[in-house]
Amino acid sequence: MKKKWTLYLIHHSHTDIGYTDRQEKIERYHVDYIKWVIDILDAARNGSKKEWEGYKWTCENFWQVENFLENCDEEYKRKFTKYVKAGLIDISLTYLNMTELVDNEILDQKFQKGREYAERNQLDLNSAMTADINGFSWGYAETLGR
Repeated sequence: MKKKWTLYLIHHSHTDIGYTDRQEKIERYHVDYIKWVIDILDAARNGSKKEWEGYKWTCENFWQVENFLENCDEEYKRKFTKYVKAGLIDISLTYLNMTELVDNEILDQKFQKGREYAERNQLDLNSAMTADINGFSWGYAETLGR
C-alpha cells in the first residue's frame, strides 16, 4: 500500500546579502518582490487572475519588510498590512540570517523591530523562519519567545 503524503511549500525569496549581490541591490530586489506579491494578490482578489486564488507569500525576514516599508508608497503599505492581517502574507520575526556569533542583546534589538511593527498594526506575529545553512541554537528560540 502506498502512503499518501501532504507536502507544504513556503513561497518566499531567500535573502543572501553579499553572497549573490551587493546589499543595496538585494534590498531593491526584495522591495520589488513584495510589490509583485501585492499585485498578484490584488489580481487574485479582483478576479482578473482567478487561477492565482490561494496564493500566499512569506517574508523570510523582517529586514525585507523594513526596507519595503521605507521604500514604497502609502497604498502599498496599506495593502501589505491588509494582506498580512488576511493571512496571505506572513512575516518572519527573524531579522536576517545571522550566525551564532550574534549575541543576545543584538538579537533582542532585531526581534524588537518586528514586534513593534506587529503591535502598531495589531498583528499576531509570533514565529520566525530560517532558510539558511547556518541554523540556530536553542538560545535563539529563547530570545524569540521573550
